[in-house]
Amino acid sequence: MFDTHQWGLCAAATSLVALTYGLLGVLLGPVFGRVSGVFIAFLISFLEIGIGQSPMLRGEPADWATYLPGYGGTRLFIDGALTASFDETRALLIARVWLAALATAATLLFRHAATGRW
Repeated sequence: MFDTHQWGLCAAATSLVALTYGLLGVLLGPVFGRVSGVFIAFLISFLEIGIGQSPMLRGEPADWATYLPGYGGTRLFIDGALTASFDETRALLIARVWLAALATAATLLFRHAATGRW
C-alpha cells in the first residue's frame, strides 16, 4: 500500500493513456470491424501496459515496450504515484507525440470517410 503523491498527474496520465488507446481503437475499427476492433484494442493495451510495462513484473519496461503508445502515459502515472516531484519530461514528450500522431491519423480517417479523399 502507498499514498499517491501527485493525484493531478495520475489523473492526467490516466486520461492521456485513455485518449491514446481510444484513438488507436478509432483507427483499428474500420480495419477489423467494430466488435473485433474493440477486442484488438483491448488485446494490444493489455499486452503493452499489463505485461510489457508492468512495474510488478519488472523494474523497468521491456525494451520493445518503450516504442509503444502507452509508454509515456504509464511512466507519467508511475512518477505521479510514487514521487513528489515531476521527473518524466521525456515520457511526457513521447506521450504527446503519440497522441498528436494518432489524432492526425484519426482526423485523416474521418476526412476520408466523409469526403472520399485524403
